[in-house]
Amino acid sequence: MKQGLPELCQITPAPIEEETNPNPEKIDHLYIGKTLTGKTENIFISKKMLTKHVVILAGSGSGKTVLVRRFVEEASLLGIPSIVIDCANDLSRLGDSWPTTPKNFDSLDRQKIDQYFQNTDVMIWTPGLNKGNPLCLETLPDFSSLTDDDDELNQALKMVTAGFQHSLQKVKLRKRKNN
Repeated sequence: MKQGLPELCQITPAPIEEETNPNPEKIDHLYIGKTLTGKTENIFISKKMLTKHVVILAGSGSGKTVLVRRFVEEASLLGIPSIVIDCANDLSRLGDSWPTTPKNFDSLDRQKIDQYFQNTDVMIWTPGLNKGNPLCLETLPDFSSLTDDDDELNQALKMVTAGFQHSLQKVKLRKRKNN
């Protein structure tokens, strides 16, 4: 472990030389940026760390949005898909060019951005909004489509009933308190 980084992270002296079009299957690391203090070094994270989930938590203005964009773009270039959940709507423009290129980007960074936009399909889902690609998870099944299958209909009714049980119990408790 170097400088408090997990074993699956690597730091190398900058600049790095990379092939123009490397085979993503042969690359075992994801480039996530450069150190900003002391001597400039590149920071990589092993692809093995991305087999499950990545969560980025930090304070306002700390660079979360830029880091997530880098993760998504770099992962995409290696053929790793991303599903991003962004409650603050900061990444709704993930499919658009950077509004302003970060000052520390070099020619390799710009080249990767171009590759990302040429080779990546970006789909932004907009839960609760009609613009974009609205995402709506139905709270109730379409019972009319289940009328021909008694087992499916009974299963759907049981699921709905179980889902409402907790809410109905709260209503009953409130009524008792008010009486």
